[in-house]
Amino acid sequence: MNRRRIEHRHVVNRRDGRTNPSRIANRNRLRENQNHRAKWIRGRSRLGTGRQRRSNDRGSATIWAAGVIAALLVIAAAVLEVGAATDTRHRADSAADLAALAAAEYAPDGEPSACGRARWVAAGMNARLDSCRLAGWDALVVVDAQPPGLLIGLPPVTAHARAGPAGEPT
Repeated sequence: MNRRRIEHRHVVNRRDGRTNPSRIANRNRLRENQNHRAKWIRGRSRLGTGRQRRSNDRGSATIWAAGVIAALLVIAAAVLEVGAATDTRHRADSAADLAALAAAEYAPDGEPSACGRARWVAAGMNARLDSCRLAGWDALVVVDAQPPGLLIGLPPVTAHARAGPAGEPT
């Protein structure tokens, strides 16, 4: 009740300085309506319908998505490196086989010629001929291949091969 009296005194008509009862009534109704509406909204948010209060987790989905993307990139990089290691292994095996065949082809010309041809074939396959020798008509070669990319710090992949005639020479 005291509150209404104070409101009564502060709401005055600008022209003659007297209070205007209709303006006071309108203002009181507006305040009551706003209070009622605020209580109604608060009551609904507690029940789980209507407006919901915001939590402190705003933006956490972005952080989770960034973490998942980073994890997927790390997994993809690991898969690519394993693929590069496998490719290096296959390249070393192929280079050793082809170098041994080339050395066996040039075996009649002597070991220096046969091993020179094996070195040339291995270099063409991006590998290094580690050793080459002839045992009769058979060529025995050892080839090293360096892995690419991040695996370059690892030791090279080594492959052994033997090639020669299938039967006894006549």
